[in-house]
Amino acid sequence: MNICRKDNEDFPTPLDAEFDSCLHCRVALAIHSSFLSNEELESVLSPNGWPKPTRPKRRNPASEEYRKSRGIKGNFIVDSDQYIQSNDLRHHINWVCDWVETSAELQNQINDLRNNAVISCYWWSKYGLGGPALWPEHLARLARIGVEVQINFTDYSDDEE
Repeated sequence: MNICRKDNEDFPTPLDAEFDSCLHCRVALAIHSSFLSNEELESVLSPNGWPKPTRPKRRNPASEEYRKSRGIKGNFIVDSDQYIQSNDLRHHINWVCDWVETSAELQNQINDLRNNAVISCYWWSKYGLGGPALWPEHLARLARIGVEVQINFTDYSDDEE
């Protein structure tokens, strides 16, 4: 259930797909399992035509080594980048939360795999300052999912001006 408002005059930063200080942003939900394969995870976590997992185009040796060292058999990663066209991180968070909140069974599966799940938020700065805005509703939705949230900032501003 999406409890986020479309806009809120109570907060200084309205939802804005053109979020001026952001060059690009995206959110990824990654779930790793030591006992389910990629295909098994996909069958459990992609109900009713929801997004298929995002798979890398080529194998990353560092990722493979990490998987082996952690005993990871399968992983499921869904990335908002191919579905949401917005520079406002809140639109991407809403998309992931909407997806998770569609099914109590899906929520239970994520809770069962909680120690091996993470939501990663990526935000690229256009000017070397600023950052995403989150309303209390977004924080509450992320908290209900109950997994670690990582926020990654990158600065792509031109320092030579």
